[in-house]
Amino acid sequence: FCLGKAFDKFGARKAAAGSLLFSLVGIAGMILCKTPFGIYMAVIGLACNGYGMVANPNIIQAVFGKKDQSAILGFLSAFNSIGGSLSPIINGAVFDRTGSYTPAFFIWFCLVTFVIITFITVIPSEKKTKA
Repeated sequence: FCLGKAFDKFGARKAAAGSLLFSLVGIAGMILCKTPFGIYMAVIGLACNGYGMVANPNIIQAVFGKKDQSAILGFLSAFNSIGGSLSPIINGAVFDRTGSYTPAFFIWFCLVTFVIITFITVIPSEKKTKA
């Protein structure tokens, strides 16, 4: 609900980056989870993210337009599923080698940061027109 309003008000670039900033807060909270503040960051950051269902169609439309949107969304959804399937395996392997999930969280933090930078670079800005 809130993310949909953010896409309407701020456009795809700012709303997607803002949503992913909440992911960074949540991941940072998981890195700092031994403190009460870290747990608070993890819960708030990940609860406020809400990225997947709202963001992908809006980003696809902003970057590629409406043509073939459903085919592109299906392709993207398949890769999202692959990522969702691989991440627990990677996290488990990191834990098995290091005895901690923290290195995996640092990897995810860096990857999400890369995605934010990519979105800011690739997603066109909304040009506000006055009627």
